Amino acid sequence: MRRHWLVLVSSLALGLGLACASSNSSQTLSDSVSSPFKWSSSSADSSTGQSAYRQDVSDYTIAFTRQRGDLEALRQGLGRLAERQGITNWEADPFTCASIGLGLQRAQLDPAAVESFGADLFGANLQSQQNLLAGYASIP
Repeated sequence: MRRHWLVLVSSLALGLGLACASSNSSQTLSDSVSSPFKWSSSSADSSTGQSAYRQDVSDYTIAFTRQRGDLEALRQGLGRLAERQGITNWEADPFTCASIGLGLQRAQLDPAAVESFGADLFGANLQSQQNLLAGYASIP
């Protein structure tokens, strides 16, 4: 049963990546965030804004891992997503960090790569790294 569930989640993550990539292959990850969401629901207009925000951050993280972008572009994009939710310090926001971890899990990064990614992204901020790992572990 667990294997079946993992296959389903993997297929979903792959499908989301393909949907994002096929919408406009020349569009960059940064363009996706700086313009209105083209691959997710609008967080501001939704009664489930927090859930939509989690999805947006997770999807953005998946797209970043597939494009192998630079961390500064990721930080800027996450900052723009967070600003739309009224979050001024996303690096210290537990929900945002956990949503990034969820995206890394959905992108099927291995645990060692996730730990390295968290250290690179958050530097000495161990609490944010722990929140990222908690989000990564949220999918059994």
